[in-house]
Amino acid sequence: MILKYVDNSILTIALGSLNYKNIDEDSIEIWGIGNLSIESNASLNIFENMYMERGSAMFFDNSTYAYKTGKEFKGNIAAYGNYNIIEF
Repeated sequence: MILKYVDNSILTIALGSLNYKNIDEDSIEIWGIGNLSIESNASLNIFENMYMERGSAMFFDNSTYAYKTGKEFKGNIAAYGNYNIIEF
């Protein structure tokens, strides 16, 4: 998957899960500020390091952030809202 953010784009996960398994940290291209919104009853699961830049933000609405041990977000990113953290 290659994710390209342009001019303050927002990727919203409204239901289900986004399972991030990209090995290439350059697979997310952000040409402007790119935000990720995880709504309630949805989750973000990190299986590989996820790199976001340019002042990006993640917004959680009573959702879940799960990550594989040793994997993390890298770059300039902030997280807001209420979320459960699960390490697997």
